[in-house]
Amino acid sequence: MDEELEDAERYSGIEAEYGGRIQRVEAEIGRVMVALSAALEFLQSAQQKAAESSYDDAIILSRDSMRAASSAILFKDGLMAADLESSCSYLKRRYGDSVQVSEWREVEALAQPSVMDSLAGIFGSRRGQREKDARRALECAARFVEATGTIIGEVFRAAAGAQPGEEGQEAAEMPEGEEEAEPEFPEEGIGAGGPAAAG
Repeated sequence: MDEELEDAERYSGIEAEYGGRIQRVEAEIGRVMVALSAALEFLQSAQQKAAESSYDDAIILSRDSMRAASSAILFKDGLMAADLESSCSYLKRRYGDSVQVSEWREVEALAQPSVMDSLAGIFGSRRGQREKDARRALECAARFVEATGTIIGEVFRAAAGAQPGEEGQEAAEMPEGEEEAEPEFPEEGIGAGGPAAAG
């Protein structure tokens, strides 16, 4: 109980809700674009590794692509998360089904095979399954990055609409408005499905 009171004093708003595991950062378009660019590069590398039959590498790079894409969305909202659970919970509550959080969790699990999976891989008995896993990871990552691009694109459309006649000027920060405000979460069970379950 005392720990909860300390968190409440230390953090406010969304930071308090997540016990400091999500924190506010300055929302800069440059930071968003670096993360989105990294997501695209990881995805391309994953596709290349799959083409070379390096399925484990393809899965890990697909996972990294999704991690970078999630960072792009959080940066857009002026936030940074300390762990996977906080990121997943926030994205699910803020964006509902627009972002495939369950698929991200699936790829995270594929990227951490069990000891038995690793031993089977050494002897080649799981090669066919890892190929299927890699294809699935790539499909999930591609959808996740595409959804991220759509969400990020909305920011640029809003910025262009807010500043008519100023084309060619690069914005140093996110446009004023909704991105600066505290995000409104849908109620549990209404469009959001609540925080994703651990596991």
